[in-house]
Amino acid sequence: MPVPSLAPPEIGLRERKKLDTRAALVRAAIERFDEYGVDATTVDDIAAAVDVSARTFHRYFGTKDDVLFADSAAIRDQFAGFLAARPPGEAVLDSLEAAALDMARHLVDDSDQERRRLRLVRGTPSLAARNAQQGSEWTRLVAEHVAARLDDPLPTLLAACTIAALRTAVDRWIESPDSDYRAELGRCFELLGDLRAATRPSRSRSPR
Repeated sequence: MPVPSLAPPEIGLRERKKLDTRAALVRAAIERFDEYGVDATTVDDIAAAVDVSARTFHRYFGTKDDVLFADSAAIRDQFAGFLAARPPGEAVLDSLEAAALDMARHLVDDSDQERRRLRLVRGTPSLAARNAQQGSEWTRLVAEHVAARLDDPLPTLLAACTIAALRTAVDRWIESPDSDYRAELGRCFELLGDLRAATRPSRSRSPR
């Protein structure tokens, strides 16, 4: 099954211009949000930074907040498509890790912009609430995939653990600009693979 792409390689000039305008609006919004704050920035401010009208802005986004979630649906669809294409005999946790690592390309392709976007989302209460709602959709997506392959109660449990791994890796990546997101993600899934062993007290640790 082919995995959907966020930017098809062969498109017409008109469509390419639309994608370029959309990307420019996203960049301009993040820059202005970062400098002046989300609440203080208007759609007119964002549009003016790209030299387009507010009407043009609304051809791409319903509200200014939508800019910060521009690719959310496409990324989720890509993740779902990648999961569906995994070999049926593969361990479920391995499938989830492979899909997560594939999704990581979106973050690391433009890591500076993604870090800024995520900080803005998490630092603005209304956006954080919307992000949490999307997190629930991700949990449901993973749970449905796992449920088709394993028995209860594993689907819900593994889905929650997977989303926790994604969030933990992102948190560490945001706070440490020099960190490797793929490595952080791999480490989180490695720990998920054997939480009992990972939580045993270290023999070299002195008792308190």
